[in-house]
Amino acid sequence: VLSKIAPASPADGHNPVQRGLDNPEVDKEGRVITIEFDTFVLVHAYAACSGRDFMFEEKRQTYDAAMRTHLAQWGKRGKPIVWAGDHNVARRPCDVWVQDEGEAERIPGCSKGERQRFETILGENDMEDAFARIHEEAVRGGEHFTWYLNGRARKRREGLRLDYFCVSQS
Repeated sequence: VLSKIAPASPADGHNPVQRGLDNPEVDKEGRVITIEFDTFVLVHAYAACSGRDFMFEEKRQTYDAAMRTHLAQWGKRGKPIVWAGDHNVARRPCDVWVQDEGEAERIPGCSKGERQRFETILGENDMEDAFARIHEEAVRGGEHFTWYLNGRARKRREGLRLDYFCVSQS
C-alpha cells in the first residue's frame, strides 16, 4: 500500500501494520493488509473466489468468518474503517450482468450465501458501499469493473462489480 500518510504510532505499542487475518488456512488463499492511521483503519483485501461450481465454497466461508472477526476487532478501537479491495462478491443483482436470479446464483460471487455473508459483515460493522452511495445511477446502469472470462465479455457488457470501498458510516 502506497500512502503519503504514515501509519499511526499507537500508544499501546502494537504494530499498526498487520498482514493477514491470523488464520493460516485463510492467509494462504486470500491476501489482507491492515494499516492503522491516526484517524482511520484501512483494511485492503483480496478475497479468494469460491471457484467454478463453488468447489472452494468452504474456504470462502472460512475467509468470510475470519474477515468478520477481523473487522469487528479493529472496530473496537473506535476509528472508522475503510475496507477496500477485490471482495469477489457481487452483492446486489445490479452488480452482475445476468438479471435472472436463478442464473446469477450459479456464478461464483453471486450465490445467496456469499451475498448474505457480505451483507452481514457490512451490517455488523455499520459499513456502506461508498462507490454505490456516490454513483448509484452508474451502478444500477451496469457499470461493472470485472469482465467475465471470455474474449467478448467487455464488448457485450458481461461483467460483475466485485471490487468495493466499504466505509464506516460513523
